[in-house]
Amino acid sequence: MDLRQVMRRFAEEIGGEYNEYAPEYVIIIVPVSGGRAQTVLGEVRQSELYNRKIVVFSSKICPAGPELDLRSLLTQTNFL
Repeated sequence: MDLRQVMRRFAEEIGGEYNEYAPEYVIIIVPVSGGRAQTVLGEVRQSELYNRKIVVFSSKICPAGPELDLRSLLTQTNFL
């Protein structure tokens, strides 16, 4: 699988932006409600568990700290 090609096509499909960061990283800007955007990083890694390459997606929502009630946030977003 060519991560760059998949992410480029996905960004076009959703009206986002594609940025090639490095050979093993790609970044897409995903449009979200309210005219805002969310940055998503895709990274190819070797999985020791499955002994093959996998894609890991990550995105920073907000700074985390001890003052955040993580249980409340997860409940509000229906993850619990």
